[in-house]
Amino acid sequence: MTRTERNKKAQEYKRILTAIETRYITRVYTALKSQISSLTEVLKASGIDQARSHLNSFSFNLKMTAVVRDMHLKAGLWLANRTYSGLLAASPQLKYRTFGYNEQWTEEILRYFRLHLLESVNNISETTKAHILKIMERGISEGLSVDEMVRLINDKVYLGHRAQVIVRTESNRAANYGTIVAAGAYDYQVVKEWISIPDNRRRHSHLIVEGEMREMDQPYSIGLMYPGDPEGPLKEIILCRCLQAIVPKRDEQGRLIPKIMNPIIQGRQNEMML
Repeated sequence: MTRTERNKKAQEYKRILTAIETRYITRVYTALKSQISSLTEVLKASGIDQARSHLNSFSFNLKMTAVVRDMHLKAGLWLANRTYSGLLAASPQLKYRTFGYNEQWTEEILRYFRLHLLESVNNISETTKAHILKIMERGISEGLSVDEMVRLINDKVYLGHRAQVIVRTESNRAANYGTIVAAGAYDYQVVKEWISIPDNRRRHSHLIVEGEMREMDQPYSIGLMYPGDPEGPLKEIILCRCLQAIVPKRDEQGRLIPKIMNPIIQGRQNEMML
């Protein structure tokens, strides 16, 4: 893919991320407020010692879990469908293929992120917990009143930033996983290509892998399987906006290369066609 083609895809993906953020940021902000309210109510009613005790059970949040799960699904399906549509457009012999994969993709996306959902929500809660503890410690050392601590804990600028970080990080990882499920449904061999948003906000490490191509089962040179990979280090995935493109492989004659199917699976499919 040329630099111009990558930039075009990057700008299109940037618009997708903006649309997802618009859709979910208020819901995430509300979930954060709900989680914090349970703590500030204890703080106001029973004081700092009870609030600290309450923080010990401050890990699992049902409202945040529901929002993040829905965001994973919507973002994953969104890019899965766009990716698959692009693959079909590159394959004239498949031009009459209908989609019909949404139910299968839904199960695959939910199954995959079910493995990481609790970790994601717990990480969100741990960051929020650290913010609250820091304010309470500051309150003790500076002699702040409980009302002043509550006001700092509920700071709109902080909560707005946290909501933005959560939406961008979680939607990006789910959207890029959507490219993987789309590649799995395609009849031909593919490779993946890293694309970063061409502005001064991208990480240097992500600029270095711009345009890097890998086999689907191989990590990129920075160690991630795809942008936002939950198995990767936080410094590489928090607020990442990079995109993974799926590119059909071609032989020396420029023809698409069919996937090599397991003979047992091929036999079962042939039996179903009889």
